[in-house]
Amino acid sequence: MAQITLPKMSCQYGAPMGRSNDRISGKCKLQKCPMVDGGAYDNGGAYWGISTTLWVAQDLEGGLFFVRAKNRNEAKKAIQEDMLSDDVTFYK
Repeated sequence: MAQITLPKMSCQYGAPMGRSNDRISGKCKLQKCPMVDGGAYDNGGAYWGISTTLWVAQDLEGGLFFVRAKNRNEAKKAIQEDMLSDDVTFYK
């Protein structure tokens, strides 16, 4: 499965803290968020700090949802709970 590429942040004065979550549905990719610069920034330039692993889910429409979790199963559960929907499923 191809790596999720995050949109580049366009900021005149430093990086924003994190990103907003989209409403996602249907079958989604779920993977560890690609991080750079020591693990504090995603590959699009948003700052997340260093903490528990950051996961990103992307649906077929390109919507993105971010969650911190210890492992993939916890990330899946947290996303489904936040979406209040069983409609969100994940590729293996």
